[in-house]
Amino acid sequence: QSLCSQYRGGGFEDWFLPSREALADMYKVLHKNELGGFTPNFYWSSTEADAQKAFFQNFLCDYQFNDAIEKSMLLHVRPVRICTL
Repeated sequence: QSLCSQYRGGGFEDWFLPSREALADMYKVLHKNELGGFTPNFYWSSTEADAQKAFFQNFLCDYQFNDAIEKSMLLHVRPVRICTL
């Protein structure tokens, strides 16, 4: 979450790490339609199981494991922000 909150893309400062559910939607809506520039890897979500573990989204295929993994694992992150028109 720290990397996302420090991200300053487009000059914005309100980036955050998406939830487990939001990442699943991003896979289905964006990645499956070849949008968003996702690589076929694992991406962290902000959804925590406890202080040491969190959930992730598999962008190799549409699958989320039911088990959280140690936060010390090196996975990709995708900062997101809420856009208003």
